[in-house]
Amino acid sequence: ARQSPVVAQRTIVSSCSQTRLHRLRAIMGRRKRNRKPTDTKIKIKQKDKRVNPKRIPDKELRKRYDIKKSVYENLRNTDLKEMYENKLPEKIPEGPKHPMKIGDDEVPV
Repeated sequence: ARQSPVVAQRTIVSSCSQTRLHRLRAIMGRRKRNRKPTDTKIKIKQKDKRVNPKRIPDKELRKRYDIKKSVYENLRNTDLKEMYENKLPEKIPEGPKHPMKIGDDEVPV
């Protein structure tokens, strides 16, 4: 008669190695149980306040960017109206370029 794989596996493992395994498990469990709880402090890495100008996609801002200043200082000192006055429209449009389409149910009476 053929033995099941579980029974065959048990017979292969000697009783000596099983007792070693039980002892090892008991020791590991005891170590986990008896260890002192420690509060691990999370170390937060300080972010660098400076940015490489090559990483700035806008060409106008890249020209005016000062490496010695932080990002916040650079953005505070930039004048958007002066930088983009040639790209802004001369007259401010009154309504949207593409008005929203409304269905019959949502039209006010």
